[in-house]
Amino acid sequence: MESKERLYDDGAILRPCPFCGGKPEVYPVDWEKGGDDWGMVKCNNEYCHAMPQVEVHGEGNGESGQKASWANKTAARKLWNNRA
Repeated sequence: MESKERLYDDGAILRPCPFCGGKPEVYPVDWEKGGDDWGMVKCNNEYCHAMPQVEVHGEGNGESGQKASWANKTAARKLWNNRA
């Protein structure tokens, strides 16, 4: 059976959706196309009725580019995993 948790480069694990158990995705996939001042984790299961997501802005601490994007996506993953 395949694990529903996802392991990322920094060792962070992304927990499955609390409503449907599906695998969430982290955005933006490409910071150069999607921007560097935000990060989001979202359930992408089209059959999930709740479709939860968490979004973070401005966690780059004055950085821009890939560092800012990484900081925002990391903060979004932490919020997703620490939900009540």
